[in-house]
Amino acid sequence: MGNVLTVKEMEALWGGPLPEVEEEYRILAEGFAAGRPELAPYVMKKIFSYPEAKAACALPGTAKEAAAACGITEEEAEKLLEDMAVRGKIMKLADGYDRITNIAFMKDYYFAQAKFDGEKDRAAARLMIAWDAFLPGRSVPDGTFRIVPKWKSVKALPGVMPCENMPQMLLDMLPDRIAFARCPCRAAWSIAETGEYHPEMFRGETGETGQQKDGLCIIVGPRAGYFASVYGAYVPTREELLEKIEHIENNGTYYTANNGRMLMVMCNCGDDCGCGMRILYEAEGPQGFSKSRFQAYLAKPEQCVGCGTCERTCMFHASVQVKEGKAFVDPDRCHGCGVCTVKCPRQALKMKLVRPADHIPKMPG
Repeated sequence: MGNVLTVKEMEALWGGPLPEVEEEYRILAEGFAAGRPELAPYVMKKIFSYPEAKAACALPGTAKEAAAACGITEEEAEKLLEDMAVRGKIMKLADGYDRITNIAFMKDYYFAQAKFDGEKDRAAARLMIAWDAFLPGRSVPDGTFRIVPKWKSVKALPGVMPCENMPQMLLDMLPDRIAFARCPCRAAWSIAETGEYHPEMFRGETGETGQQKDGLCIIVGPRAGYFASVYGAYVPTREELLEKIEHIENNGTYYTANNGRMLMVMCNCGDDCGCGMRILYEAEGPQGFSKSRFQAYLAKPEQCVGCGTCERTCMFHASVQVKEGKAFVDPDRCHGCGVCTVKCPRQALKMKLVRPADHIPKMPG
């Protein structure tokens, strides 16, 4: 797809001839900071019914204010807004409701829960993915997200900082600032392809069956409570979280977090997740990932047998490859996620500290 979608491309995403778009959908689309302007109103029309769009245009506000704007009773407005909030179309606040005006958040909220609507949501997923793939003008500063290394790959090294100990940071979030949900990015891609959610479509040893309790996506911070109360996201016990951490530490996914020393956002990602940051990386657009302070290297050449496990499990364009029968790490491409060191069956690959402490901003990203 080019920078501007053709009518034919948009019809393929929509699933047929493009319909007329009412003004309410254009108003909703204007609220988003970035995206394809020719596509945005159709995304809104696929997600919101007309009564929902009309009510959403009255936000932020209360059910009473939405009722007045829509010419319906306050009870009708309350039910309409509540249903929209549960479905991930709008945000529920302590004193009312508000729109979601970030396409990544819209995808997170819309697909993290399990209330899907067949072909309609298949088209919505296709449209959202196309919107999320928009690169020119996308407001993603470099280093929005930071790669956090597998803890077991760096814990023995001197100079490791607390903000690089993901297991402990997650444990510190218990009990009210952590929740498990299905991965909305993988859900969106699966639904776009098939019309249903099929977690088995994706590689990476994620171990997800489609239940909230699987916890492929770990919600941290204030959003955890919201996901738990509104979407029914699963709040794990300490033992369940420890089990999940152990699974993640040993599998082929990598940690990302906001680029700062306080944990505000955390993702358990792979090269198949289809998130906006990954789309940017694959398209060599604005670099949303800040590398960790570490880098993999071949520490024990005599133990390397050139099996290729490192190359197969590398999440960043084969930053480690087998050359002349030995693993070779490209220092410019390595993001320091630690996956190859954990997966190396001969323990020939290790991590080393290559960047100073101030590589991680003191203020949260």
